[in-house]
Amino acid sequence: MNRVCRYHFGCLRKDTLPIMQLEENTQGLNWPSSFEQQRQRTGDLDLLDWLKAMFGFQRDNVRNQREHLILLLANSHIRLHPKPEPLNMLDDRAVDEVMKKLFKNYKKWCKFLGRKHSLRLPQGQQEVQQRKLLYMGLYLLIWGEASNVCFMPECLCYIFHNVSVQINLRMVHFVCA
Repeated sequence: MNRVCRYHFGCLRKDTLPIMQLEENTQGLNWPSSFEQQRQRTGDLDLLDWLKAMFGFQRDNVRNQREHLILLLANSHIRLHPKPEPLNMLDDRAVDEVMKKLFKNYKKWCKFLGRKHSLRLPQGQQEVQQRKLLYMGLYLLIWGEASNVCFMPECLCYIFHNVSVQINLRMVHFVCA
């Protein structure tokens, strides 16, 4: 058993291993009524599934990027000092570290253009982690489907910037509705 398989963070779900589960982290997200109704009833959907439902990402890309994000978070989590307690809960420091690495270039791009980045975080602690995971998942899903565009980081930044605005609008709509 590899090191990652011992963790169950309670934030992302892995199809075959109970490493991370996201069911509790989908609270407050409105699902399209036609999207995989059986899995909605059983609570077997996570944040990346929600992004797939909202933006139409490909099923295999969602699987690949779920695993990619899980491994990024797990690797960051295991290297934390001092060790988080309890070890099986995803520490905010790990989420912050991965987010900082993923969005370093995006923030530079925004600064270069003289624009404010579109990473908007809510007030509540649980909602902050959910939103960070949504942004990271969105970025990785865009990157996974970008094909040759992934070699032009400024295009990825542009696409992410515009799609993340849509997430922000949907989240505001959900809170106000």
